[in-house]
Amino acid sequence: MFNLIDSGPSNLQYEPLFPQTLPPLCVNLTAYNVSLVKLSTCNKLRQAKPCHSITKKALIIAIIGAFSFNLQPAFAQTASWYSRESCIKESGQAVMANGKELSDNEYTCASWDYKFGVLLKITNIDNKKSVVVMVSDRGPSKRLYRLGRTIDLSKRAFSKIANLREGIIEVSIEEAR
Repeated sequence: MFNLIDSGPSNLQYEPLFPQTLPPLCVNLTAYNVSLVKLSTCNKLRQAKPCHSITKKALIIAIIGAFSFNLQPAFAQTASWYSRESCIKESGQAVMANGKELSDNEYTCASWDYKFGVLLKITNIDNKKSVVVMVSDRGPSKRLYRLGRTIDLSKRAFSKIANLREGIIEVSIEEAR
């Protein structure tokens, strides 16, 4: 990202602006993650020093600069939690896709990306706490999945890595060995 400095009628200069604070670009971007990056970039542009003669071309160059950071193989995903109560509210039953009854006290998760029975290590990006869960359900809802929600954790699993009041957290997901 560059800060645009107006030093004359058509003489704009560029200097690096907050390179350490930009979010890492993800290899597997979802629509939700892309919109977070765009929102972050827009917020950074709003904080830039004001210039009275920014051209459209200069603004495009500044925005492109925001997306020119290194690609990383691992990417942040979002996780939320669900409970027996929320399932009953939404569908009228607390039966998981594998046919078993959902229990808030088990270390389970719902995922569209992994087979039933796979053990996953979920790590909270913010505090580095992890939990191992078994895939036993399908979810999050298709609508939330399309927006970037990757996994739903059982109430107990989520509470081991974050406060339930947070609701949605950034996590890394890897298969447990």
